[in-house]
Amino acid sequence: MAWYAHHNTFKQAANITQTAFLWNGVWLFFLTLVPFITNWVGKSPNNQLAELVYVIVQFAWVLTYNILNGQVQRDNPDMPIVLPYTPGWRTMFGGGFLVAAVSTLLVPILGLILTGVVSIWSFIQLFKTYH
Repeated sequence: MAWYAHHNTFKQAANITQTAFLWNGVWLFFLTLVPFITNWVGKSPNNQLAELVYVIVQFAWVLTYNILNGQVQRDNPDMPIVLPYTPGWRTMFGGGFLVAAVSTLLVPILGLILTGVVSIWSFIQLFKTYH
């Protein structure tokens, strides 16, 4: 899903600025951390630090993509909106990751589960928007 949205963002853009290019690099950096963090969580599912770092990396990855997407849209004002930022989405995104991070301190595996719930919910919202 992320690559499809990323592809559509850049496919529709006529202008890619240096700022957008730099945000793309930051987004890719967080993406490269995902396999390592996922491996750590897989080996230690009850490790609070592993779960917390997983939630933080996932949050940073999604956040930097949204910043990147917003930058590309600012650089291309005639471009159709690729990702709708509704108040409900923002609440679920921010609140969901916050609850996931706090829950890792109580029951570590909940961070992974709640991050999955936020991801599935976001996918459903995007699907409803485009269909």
